[in-house]
Amino acid sequence: MNIVLIGLILYLMLFATYKFLLEKKKYTTIHFTFVLIFLSFSQVPIMYYEKLNSTLNTAALTIGLVFIFLISFSMFIQVICNILSNTQLVSEKYIEKIFKIASDPIEMIANIFKVIWLLLLGITVIQNANILLGIIILISSLFIFYYVSILTYYITKHKMGFKPNVFIINIETFISFIILYIGLMII
Repeated sequence: MNIVLIGLILYLMLFATYKFLLEKKKYTTIHFTFVLIFLSFSQVPIMYYEKLNSTLNTAALTIGLVFIFLISFSMFIQVICNILSNTQLVSEKYIEKIFKIASDPIEMIANIFKVIWLLLLGITVIQNANILLGIIILISSLFIFYYVSILTYYITKHKMGFKPNVFIINIETFISFIILYIGLMII
């Protein structure tokens, strides 16, 4: 459980330093920190799986781990793109194509998996008689509408749906994992 706390602390540090990192164009540092954050969160689906009993438990674990894998993979690809861009080993045009695939649709698909995981987890927590925690987790899953709209924005030619707001996405993710961390202490 300490590793999850480390991830939350890293997230707070990133919030505190993001303006500085953006001004200095330290994109590699930002994305590498996200890789560490999400790898530290990889224990959360496993911990909930071990603590809860439900027919949805295996599905929640699987979808939670798929989210962690996809978001970590996306951030790692972005780290590689940043390094390639900084070293100029590959043309910028090629890097931009890879970056657009890795950073936009993959991240939104990952976030859709996250909210589906939260939905299943919320139901599972309620089934295990933790009603308030389950309802709070279920409320977090309502962001599915936001993420599906963003994904629609990326895949439609006329840019229908919401344009992504990195601040909203990161605040939602951070709050969700704080809730999940507290929930692990309660269950």
